Amino acid sequence: MAYHQHRDDLTGEHRLGDAGQVALASLFGLVWLLDSSVFRYTTFLNEVVPVYVRIPLAIGLLALAAYLARGG
Repeated sequence: MAYHQHRDDLTGEHRLGDAGQVALASLFGLVWLLDSSVFRYTTFLNEVVPVYVRIPLAIGLLALAAYLARGG
């Protein structure tokens, strides 16, 4: 049994928080695997959108993600 020390400066965590994250990560992995190998719903964009459009878009999204992560 784990010992939990009460701290007033922390709001606490839901008791199922970690289990929920594992469940959602597993669901994401399953959907990603099925889409990449069976359904190919999102991989068709590789044939439709040229690489010179995808690369700058990816760099912009990564820059936005870094900005938001830094602010968080």
